[in-house]
Amino acid sequence: MAKNIGKAVSEVLITLGKGTDPEPSSFTDEEIQRYLKGSTFMGSTSRARANRSKAISWRPTRTIEDLLASVLSDTKVLSTMHIIF
Repeated sequence: MAKNIGKAVSEVLITLGKGTDPEPSSFTDEEIQRYLKGSTFMGSTSRARANRSKAISWRPTRTIEDLLASVLSDTKVLSTMHIIF
């Protein structure tokens, strides 16, 4: 899943003219210092399961495809903030 998101972001960055490689890559040590102030947590991902919520009848309404479809608009917004791109 995280690889799918990374690939989607890479492809969007190419579309926006801010990337050149469609394959996601890890941050270099220099990039971690420059863009993330040395924190390796901002470049990481986590996954959670909704076992307790599902136990009380909660059901997700969105899919992984919905998440991947949101990557374009989210990346456009983030790229205007000049945080990393």
